[in-house]
Amino acid sequence: MKLIKKIFYFIKHKLGYSAFLSGTYNTWDDAKKNSDGYDSKEIFNKLVKTYDVLQTRKDFYEQDTVLTSTPRKPIELIKQINLISKKYNELLIIDYGGSLGNVFRNNKKDFPKNISWNIVEQEHIVEYGQNLKINNINFFNNFEDIPNISKHHIVLFSSSLQYLENPYTLLDKILRIRIPYVFFDLTPFHLLDDEIKIQNFFSM
Repeated sequence: MKLIKKIFYFIKHKLGYSAFLSGTYNTWDDAKKNSDGYDSKEIFNKLVKTYDVLQTRKDFYEQDTVLTSTPRKPIELIKQINLISKKYNELLIIDYGGSLGNVFRNNKKDFPKNISWNIVEQEHIVEYGQNLKINNINFFNNFEDIPNISKHHIVLFSSSLQYLENPYTLLDKILRIRIPYVFFDLTPFHLLDDEIKIQNFFSM
């Protein structure tokens, strides 16, 4: 039976399926009790180790704590940001759940020069990121902590919105502030009722 599961995981991995969803939970707390979240020390330590490698290996890139020699290039996102940047002297972007800014760092050469990239993240990632002093990137614990938030031009959710406990509350705030552009990258959508599930990763 174990051999069959390994073969199944191997085939799914080769087809590009690295994760799957399981369970249906009544509350967010119930799901948290049965899972390890993005706030776990293990994930953070892996992120730090990955970034330490990047300091000496400029030929590598990071995506979700994984090192790669070929960065993911969100072509349409890059295209739209470059088009919008022509309207402003300085383009102000909020990257919600943007980790250490891998979207910006991995594609820096393709983005306009007049850009300010502001990341909203968990407290321990913010503290670590601030100490790195990465050019053009600022870190904040909360959406409301960003100075002159109503003057920002873009909010980006790159594989982050689906992991929030109250995504609609945040989207309502953005609508009230009237930030002109909201981009969703690596974000699944469906027409069914919302469900709370746990994301699992295939392992051999």
